[in-house]
Amino acid sequence: MGRHFTEFITADEHGHLGIEQREASALANEFGTPLYVISEGQIRHNVRAITRAFRGRYPRTEILFSNKANNNPAIRRVFNQEGAGGDCFGYGELYLSLLAGTDPDKLMLNGSNKAEPELAMAVEAGVTINLDVFEELQAVAAIARRLGTRARVNVRTRLGLHEMDAAATGHRAGVRRPGRRHHGAGDPTRRDRPLPYPTPPAAGRGRAFGTEAAADRRSRLRPKAQR
Repeated sequence: MGRHFTEFITADEHGHLGIEQREASALANEFGTPLYVISEGQIRHNVRAITRAFRGRYPRTEILFSNKANNNPAIRRVFNQEGAGGDCFGYGELYLSLLAGTDPDKLMLNGSNKAEPELAMAVEAGVTINLDVFEELQAVAAIARRLGTRARVNVRTRLGLHEMDAAATGHRAGVRRPGRRHHGAGDPTRRDRPLPYPTPPAAGRGRAFGTEAAADRRSRLRPKAQR
């Protein structure tokens, strides 16, 4: 008698591994080894199940695939077809997501060391950017002003759980975690020196605990030159 490991990954009564009704040994003979096989059916099933589970309680939930898990464009297209967005860390992940036709409205650019090229790509494509430090706001505003467009931003904050910082991140105390400190983060432009442009509208907020973040909402930022 066989067994099911998942909905699409099985083993028959002889212990032969099967993937979507194909024996793994047959696939290895056909394509050679080492061979990496991904079940499209399993991906679709998982995305639908997760979406149903969250939207049953939170109807506005959007599922964002962590692109670092597998940056194969063919896999990315399957997620696109199932309506999933994407969490992009850096230029490469953002570029491949856009190349695969992912809806920019469902992409989020993350990373504590964002550089100008990926920020510019995100602004131009209309991808939401998680802001971790004040300098990123300045950079994004300058890019948006140069391109004559709007930048979509989310301000990522981190809770002041000082004694838990090391446990949450796995690092020793004092190591910087992504996100602005929550105190004073309601206005992302709050700073001792003024900005060279009017204060932008309030941005969305997210929470960072360890290396995780959950965006509460999104908004648009249109910086304008001071007159």
